[in-house]
Amino acid sequence: CPVAMSRFLCPSEVLLIMTKEAHAKHYEALEGELRQLGVQVRDVRIPVGATEGEMWRIFQQIADNVEPEDVVAFDITHAFRHLPLL
Repeated sequence: CPVAMSRFLCPSEVLLIMTKEAHAKHYEALEGELRQLGVQVRDVRIPVGATEGEMWRIFQQIADNVEPEDVVAFDITHAFRHLPLL
């Protein structure tokens, strides 16, 4: 889905926000496909979100990587449990 969205939306950059487990399993292939489209990829590792503190860390990591004037589209197709709500 992130590749299809990138073809449709033509972003200049994509943040791949992943847990370390998702990163180990999917990052290399996904990053390669996005770069073939000419998209800049930024890797943002997040904790699982098992505690309130981890959830706040995730929120802060996303906030730290988005500028006020950015246009944002979220792909939550394969998002982990409660993370789309966060």
